Amino acid sequence: VGPVLSRIFQTPDNGYADRFKHLIEPSMSVRWLSPFDQINNVVKFDQVDYEVGGTMTVNYGLTNRLLAKRKRGGRPGDVRTILTGAISQSYYTNTQAAQFDLNYQSGSASKFSNLAIDINGVPADHFSARFHTELHPDLKRPLLYSLSGVYDARKAQITAGWRKRRVIPGLPGYEAN
Repeated sequence: VGPVLSRIFQTPDNGYADRFKHLIEPSMSVRWLSPFDQINNVVKFDQVDYEVGGTMTVNYGLTNRLLAKRKRGGRPGDVRTILTGAISQSYYTNTQAAQFDLNYQSGSASKFSNLAIDINGVPADHFSARFHTELHPDLKRPLLYSLSGVYDARKAQITAGWRKRRVIPGLPGYEAN
């Protein structure tokens, strides 16, 4: 994680929180997977067994977080993350590696992964929501969307989700059936 930029906003008259804190967090990591020439002899159980050896992967991204110090009926409030927005992508020295990266819901046939955008919100104690989309690195078009939410009550938990995979003529795996 690179240098984190932050700013605190005091909101004493706000009914939701006494103060908010905004964080901007750039990140980057480098991974090297050593060459392995016996991949055809490996029994494939899960996606990890398909990883491409001899590949360096550079992951990079930017995360924005909004934290709130919530009021609790006259007691000192607790600090919690109420909104997170992240954008991330990877670069591979071997184009085949983009097809099997577990960080993305859909692979690409490029030296760059899809551009992943995630937004997570927890505005209340018992409710959370998540939105995810991935943009194709060359076409600059969304490939998929997903939205989910959870309401966690004392006696029950309600979960709902929606996912849409786009139809993109000429792109393998995204053509109409």
